[in-house]
Amino acid sequence: MISRTFTLICAFTALALPTFAQKVIRINNNINIQFDELPPGNGKLAALNLPQSDPSGTDILRFLNGDLMHGEFAGIKKGVLWSRPDLQRNISFDFKNLRQIIFKGAKSSATEAVSPFVSLANGDVIPGEIISLDDKSLILESSIAGRLTIPREQIKSFTPNPFDGQLLYAGPFTSDHWLIIEQKEANAPDIEADAEAPENEPAEEEPEKPASWIYSGASLYSTNTRPIAIDAKLPDVGRLRFKLAWRNRLSANLAFHADFTRPLPREIIEPEEPPAEEKEAEEKKEPTEKDAPEGEEIAEEQPEEKKPPKYKPLEYESLLDLPKGDALQSLGWLPANSSGSFLQTYGSSYILSFNSSYVTLHYCTYDADGKAIQQSRRSSRITTANFSESDEAEFDLRFDRNKKAIYLYINGQYGTQWSEIDGYAGKGSAIGFAASGNSRLKISDIIVSSWSGTPDTASSLEHDERDIALLINGTDRFSGKVTAIADGKITLKSPYAEMSIPLTELSQIQLHRSGIATDEDAVWPERSGILVFHPVGRLTIQPTSADKKSITAKSPILGDLKIDLKNATLLQFAEHPEALSDWVTDF
Repeated sequence: MISRTFTLICAFTALALPTFAQKVIRINNNINIQFDELPPGNGKLAALNLPQSDPSGTDILRFLNGDLMHGEFAGIKKGVLWSRPDLQRNISFDFKNLRQIIFKGAKSSATEAVSPFVSLANGDVIPGEIISLDDKSLILESSIAGRLTIPREQIKSFTPNPFDGQLLYAGPFTSDHWLIIEQKEANAPDIEADAEAPENEPAEEEPEKPASWIYSGASLYSTNTRPIAIDAKLPDVGRLRFKLAWRNRLSANLAFHADFTRPLPREIIEPEEPPAEEKEAEEKKEPTEKDAPEGEEIAEEQPEEKKPPKYKPLEYESLLDLPKGDALQSLGWLPANSSGSFLQTYGSSYILSFNSSYVTLHYCTYDADGKAIQQSRRSSRITTANFSESDEAEFDLRFDRNKKAIYLYINGQYGTQWSEIDGYAGKGSAIGFAASGNSRLKISDIIVSSWSGTPDTASSLEHDERDIALLINGTDRFSGKVTAIADGKITLKSPYAEMSIPLTELSQIQLHRSGIATDEDAVWPERSGILVFHPVGRLTIQPTSADKKSITAKSPILGDLKIDLKNATLLQFAEHPEALSDWVTDF
């Protein structure tokens, strides 16, 4: 990271901040602050690499204009209080100028197991133990907000046993371990030609290239068509869920079970040369007509038959061997002056190409001799989703490497499936995303988990009038009306019977659509924010006060709240048109 020092003149009530490129920001009250290790602030594209540690503090404050400030969150009191070692006292920033607070560089120190959670109609997700449910409300003992009473009409679903047992990746809460895949640099210029250049002539500086991907607010944003990847440790049988938003027409690729490995050109084994003495003797020993027996002619020498060349054993190179450290970084991997094929980019893998309302599965692998095998399996029209009429969707990909089966769900509804008869191409555990054409992507809410093997979820069978309960065995489900939850059991009344099912046996309960409140039923104050938690959790709140460890807030759904910040990774302030829903303004 480039080291720079700027002088900032600021106040307890900050006005809208210009960019750091202006070097001096003039606001009333003269408090001088020295900033070190700031990225180039040109108000345009710049990679936001969250630091592993910073002498000014590991929290990051981001402003609406793209500026950022390291330090420590010191609380809320008529604005966000911010502290730094080079400040004599805390400074306060008005909410209207802020985009987000990133806590602890988006690295949560929590190691708690993933708990059950409740999903609300407005998109909030609250982890906690379900205590009881009746026809009016649900009581939840939440690890982040204590005991909550949630109106039943605000509940979309509750998940007693999330992720089918095992959570392998949730994020991106940090940019760590993500790799931006770039072209390899062209051959370096000739050294002798450089030597002839005048010694005193300064070398021309190459203009800094904009980052191909930007990490911001627990999301990844593309700025071109270069891929980004991470080894998300996909299991043999599992699920990959993520939210995808796009600008312009949707045109995107998802690689999964990718190994990012490709064969190197094979070298020919040169035949061993005979000893010089033997070679010389052989050359001298040439038969003549005198040497031939009487009556026999010397046979004309036949040309020696060419033997096929022998090659050294096949060797491979891997993209995953190239990173230095854990931070977000760009790696030269694609061939120079070429965008690279799917195989050159992702290695043995499957690639899903999304376009309009169609999804195509590509099969990519190498045979034992390193020969490329690439096929497009099938293009399927997704009747449950029209990507041209929206700009975001939630995808749920399920796979079973052993049974050679792949299922795709979109916005909780079944989309399509593929059965691989000839084998399973994906040999790795990594994933990759890339835009194509003029599409630009936002990737968020990625979850990699184990999977029970069921091709459906309760949400895929949403019903207007019936609640759906899915058991953890992945096959059994019941519909009817959830009348109560008490003593660790759910009571479900169906047309044929009333049954009691332990919560430990349930994967998910989806409540009937007609009973769920709409967005208009809750009026959110202007100064609302969204708190995001690791590994799962989201709360929409109006902050009223805070210290370093907790926030006091109000919610039109949940009432007065006191929220523990131990697992918090992000407080998002700007969710309105002016903030472009946290899309970088250059898009």
